[in-house]
Amino acid sequence: MKKLVVGMLLLGLASLGFSQEIKNGIEEVALSEVTVSPIINSEYIDKVQDDYTPLRVKMFENEVAKYDIKDSYLYDRDYDQFVIIFVQDNGKIVATFDDDGNIVNAFEYHLDVRVPRNLIDGVYKQYPGWTAEKSKYLVSYGNNKDVKKVYKLVLAKNDTRKRLKLFP
Repeated sequence: MKKLVVGMLLLGLASLGFSQEIKNGIEEVALSEVTVSPIINSEYIDKVQDDYTPLRVKMFENEVAKYDIKDSYLYDRDYDQFVIIFVQDNGKIVATFDDDGNIVNAFEYHLDVRVPRNLIDGVYKQYPGWTAEKSKYLVSYGNNKDVKKVYKLVLAKNDTRKRLKLFP
């Protein structure tokens, strides 16, 4: 039995040694049918996202920015603008596209979003003993306007509720 175990161990080590063969040179690899999905509306992303934007919201905004209205069955060159409503769990983005596929304006509504640490710490310092019961994150974007972002919180303590607006 001992010889069998030692033999299997040596056989396993020998096979690992041969699998570590090093090849000299660079091999060319050809990729077929690679699809790159660029973010068409990078200006939108640059304006609505920052370091404090929740990850779930960033992922949703990225999907909206990648949307190409020209590939939609709704697209008609005769119209100047198209309103598309994107919906996911706990969120909605209503975006207006021009006939070139650029986002002209957008309104975002997200429920139960994690409030950034720098904002929520200030709330808990000002309202000790209170807890955040509900949260909403609203974003208003216009391509020639400043982006407006607001977190709406409902704080609870015993039977008392307070509503707060936080501007990041």
